[in-house]
Amino acid sequence: MFLSLKLLLVLIQRTLGSYFSSKTAYDFVGNLDPSPIFPLSVKPVYINYLGRHGTRFPSANDVKKMTATFKRIKNGSHFYDYFPSGSFGYVASMDKDLAPRGVKELNQIGQRFRRRFQDLFDSECSNCKNFRFDSTCRTRAIQSMFSFAVGMFNISENTKWLPEIKTLPCENDYKYRYFDFCPLYMTKQKCLKKNSEEEKKLMKKNLFLKIAKKLAQGLGVQNNLCGEDIWTLYLLCAYNVSLNQASADEGVCSLFDEEAMRAMDYVLDVKNFYKRGGSDPLNILISCDLFASIYHSVANALRSCSNTCQANQSCEQGHGGDFGFAHAETLVPLLGNFELIGLSPDFGSNNPKTFVNAENFEELQNKRIYKGSELSPMGANFALVVGCTSTPTVEGVVLALLNEHPISLPCCQGEKLSGNNSIPICTSRQFMSCYEHRALSCNLEEICKGEYNCPKHK
Repeated sequence: MFLSLKLLLVLIQRTLGSYFSSKTAYDFVGNLDPSPIFPLSVKPVYINYLGRHGTRFPSANDVKKMTATFKRIKNGSHFYDYFPSGSFGYVASMDKDLAPRGVKELNQIGQRFRRRFQDLFDSECSNCKNFRFDSTCRTRAIQSMFSFAVGMFNISENTKWLPEIKTLPCENDYKYRYFDFCPLYMTKQKCLKKNSEEEKKLMKKNLFLKIAKKLAQGLGVQNNLCGEDIWTLYLLCAYNVSLNQASADEGVCSLFDEEAMRAMDYVLDVKNFYKRGGSDPLNILISCDLFASIYHSVANALRSCSNTCQANQSCEQGHGGDFGFAHAETLVPLLGNFELIGLSPDFGSNNPKTFVNAENFEELQNKRIYKGSELSPMGANFALVVGCTSTPTVEGVVLALLNEHPISLPCCQGEKLSGNNSIPICTSRQFMSCYEHRALSCNLEEICKGEYNCPKHK
């Protein structure tokens, strides 16, 4: 079988476009197929969804770094080959605002969820009030929430029924910004320099020295570029692809070959791994209240199957759903609680060979469990969908979706959906057996208490 040139180019573009860790645009990694997943014998009754905001503009700090790098490279003899306008196009006032592409991403995700689980919605949307939406206080999360809701419910001035929509206040958002209210976590993040140390070690490796030399030659800069310049040019490439939908092999991106893209993707994963990944069990444990809330909502929906369905009869209308909109710092620790980022069930016996750091670079750069572009791209989402079956007996199942892809929860591996054996599921009994103890044992106050003495850095 031969691929057409057009299809081959699409596949290449998709590959290069996903080498931007958490800066990756959603369409490069999300499941864009809206086809229904459940067979007719399974009725969707409840969705619990947690999503990251859509594609955003650079932070004010990123713009500051871009400005500094431009001062150092602007005299390069080939500078204008890569930056014809002489500028990079972003200003500090854009500071992490949701971009038009982000609005579109979330709107389309909402549309696909409705089409994928259309039996959960009635045509007049009279059950819209059974759907609850909330977000953090950040504007990009609020706008993402509204974009998703408009897509899911086709909201217009003529809409009769609306879902419940609210924004959680910044000063006490314990639900989604739990990390702000854990003193131990905040202290560790402020004083530990592990991710910076690992990045410095990486930049001394031969591959990164080669990348620096190639970038300098490409721009016509006489002196080799420093690590921050490499990092900034990579970010400019990432934002050019995600915001301007440019090709991942044109403009500033053409300075990076695929090997360099993979390497820089790894560097950004190092930062995220130490900030919110499995480098420290505390990173994951602080999301236990959110995990417990989701567990209880899903468990209640599973228990309702006996009321929603009767054996050998069709099921009644479903219950609705809970939809939250937050940040990668919210989502990734939750995935850790479901053991989806390579952690042991107790988070305490993790293999150092899986750590995303300088020592493991050669081993993990091409294949690793913690990969930001797959776990937390722009618009990332994790959903648990409860389905009830009425044939021949009443049973409840849980379908897990990561970026809209059906995935197998590690605790339930091997179980497949009856009527569609390509879809992994958790049975009601499995789900409760796997996660009830963790949900009931959560004590965030206990987790976050204690003092941490910052080590002295040379």
